[in-house]
Amino acid sequence: MSDVEKRIEQWRASLTDSQVLSRADVQEMESHLREEITHLEASGLAGDEAFIIARRRLGDPAALEEEFAKVYPHRGLVHRLCWAIAGVLLYLAAAELGRAMSSLFLALGNLAGLQPGVLGAVGGLITLAAFTGSIILALWLYQHHVHRHDHAHPRNSLVAPLLGVAVLVLGVWVFCVTDRLLTVVFLRTVGPAQFGMAVRAEGYIREVWHLLLPLLLAGVLLVLYLRHRREAPVE
Repeated sequence: MSDVEKRIEQWRASLTDSQVLSRADVQEMESHLREEITHLEASGLAGDEAFIIARRRLGDPAALEEEFAKVYPHRGLVHRLCWAIAGVLLYLAAAELGRAMSSLFLALGNLAGLQPGVLGAVGGLITLAAFTGSIILALWLYQHHVHRHDHAHPRNSLVAPLLGVAVLVLGVWVFCVTDRLLTVVFLRTVGPAQFGMAVRAEGYIREVWHLLLPLLLAGVLLVLYLRHRREAPVE
């Protein structure tokens, strides 16, 4: 592969993160870039010089994306909306999974003869562990599989969030039904007083979590912001 082809490939790769440019847009711009390079080379310029000038005439990738965003504002909006819906569904699926795991522990712990207060407290901790664990797992899967797939096939970038939405909807339904069924099983195996004691103990832990979660998320955002400031280039 010649140096010019390598430069063109790098230039094309710089557009792979775009949520606005379509495959046809990139192909059309690449065609114009190659035509300009050929024209400049015919005038006596070397390949590298021709590429630099042609790229400059075509425009910076960020500026090109900004111009396309003005003409096709719906493209980026649809992509962001899909990921926003996927994020909400991920939260719901993780919450339902936590409740389902807690209900499973309550049913099994009751068979093992544990006290209702202990069942509720441990069940609440299991809810939090399952919730945070599923969120971390989902982020890991995105980073190591979905994100790489988007970079390899940038023009199919809507496939990942749409597939994620479908999987998460199914997950919410499955975990929700499982939680309700296990709760009914637990309720029928203990008396109302014991069930209420377990629910109260579990509810205390959940309330503490609800109070701490906004502070935790604010801390994460602050860390990400400070990291971004350190990594940002100095103008």
